Amino acid sequence: MANRSNQRRRRRDATPPTPTLTLTEIEASHHADDHRAFILKFCGTRINVTVTNKAEAVRRWITNTRYANKNHLRRNRLIVGLGLGDEINEDPASTVHLCVGTNCLIIQLDQIREARRRLRTRVPPILANHFGDESIQFVGIFNGGHANKLEKAGIQVANIHDVNDSLPCQENRSYKQWSKPELDGPQISQAAADAFVRYKIGVKQGVR
Repeated sequence: MANRSNQRRRRRDATPPTPTLTLTEIEASHHADDHRAFILKFCGTRINVTVTNKAEAVRRWITNTRYANKNHLRRNRLIVGLGLGDEINEDPASTVHLCVGTNCLIIQLDQIREARRRLRTRVPPILANHFGDESIQFVGIFNGGHANKLEKAGIQVANIHDVNDSLPCQENRSYKQWSKPELDGPQISQAAADAFVRYKIGVKQGVR
């Protein structure tokens, strides 16, 4: 009896766990051959995250996202959170992070470009067209640098909105090696959370 009392007391007096980003891999689906799928639990919100280095998975995500948001596209009001790996350097974008609602896509762009090096266009046309669509407002930070890094990778952005001044603090860009073959959990967490926050800021500000 005394042991149970002591256990209850220890549980009551224990320090609450520090909130953290938790990343849980989804069980393999029929698309698992060309992407990895995760659920990111961030500030009470579950975010669906797709990570891929395959052009077909990019095409599928963009097609599904555009269809689900066709009314916003008709009204020129589709907002997309945008992030890049290694945002503070001047190299071509190695990874591109997109978020619409609670759906995020992390594109390992340098690997896709390398796989398409013998083709006429190294960037999948649907991705280039998505960035060039004037119905879409891409929301990010350091957007002069973003546009330059994307241009070096072969992508022109039609509309881009900078929310750097709206962020509560400078984001931690501590994770390196965005060009490695398989991104790790902390990188995926950072990329998806950053893109999601930028999307939410864009929606709150009514970016047009």
